[in-house]
Amino acid sequence: METTIELKIEHDVFMKAQEYSMNNGKDLSDYLVDFIFSLSKKQMKNEEKNGIHPLVKEITGVFKRDKEIDYKETIVEYLKEKYN
Repeated sequence: METTIELKIEHDVFMKAQEYSMNNGKDLSDYLVDFIFSLSKKQMKNEEKNGIHPLVKEITGVFKRDKEIDYKETIVEYLKEKYN
């Protein structure tokens, strides 16, 4: 689905962008879309560098942890049963 947007930029900037677009045979809208996606990818890479993937951030806090259960011990017991 496509949406029409209105941008307010300086005329000389628009003319340079349009000239660049015409010289490279690509629509100016496509360059804008590519630019927005590149920003999104940079943000994701920065978040991954910080150690937390955006998908992990998204699901953080969905489940509440029962503080009385030792999850590490539960995993160890499960693995012992499975492989012994």
